[in-house]
Amino acid sequence: MRAKLGAWQADVYAAEHEALSGRGRRWRRVREAQEYVDALVASPWFAERWPHFLRCVVERRGAGSVYSTNDVLDRCGDDGAPAEGAVLLADGCLCQEVLLHELAHLLAPPESGHGPGFLAVQTELVRREMGFYAFVEYREALARRRRADLAR
Repeated sequence: MRAKLGAWQADVYAAEHEALSGRGRRWRRVREAQEYVDALVASPWFAERWPHFLRCVVERRGAGSVYSTNDVLDRCGDDGAPAEGAVLLADGCLCQEVLLHELAHLLAPPESGHGPGFLAVQTELVRREMGFYAFVEYREALARRRRADLAR
């Protein structure tokens, strides 16, 4: 199962690069990204889907960082789901597609990796926040990669 989730990760990153890179919002300061995610988490739409999740802190990783990541800050939601998390953005990654990717990891079922549970959350966030066309292009890019993996 682990190898399969690793293949999903490569497909997700490639499809994101193809369909989402350069789209959506970009911020100059972490504070602006924080304001965006605060409004998203406080929205009725978000609260209806993930009522256990209350707060996301956005931080910049250290100078020279090459990848973004996330961290669960507590697990006091239902069944140990995180109620608070942090998104740590790498240099040059103060952008919506990366923020939504890391937020999706915090919201997806534990141990989802980049598999179906993660993708269900991420594509819902992309559709809502980046728009229908970004969502469709991303889903198509993912589907092409999945078909290519199955053909191997």
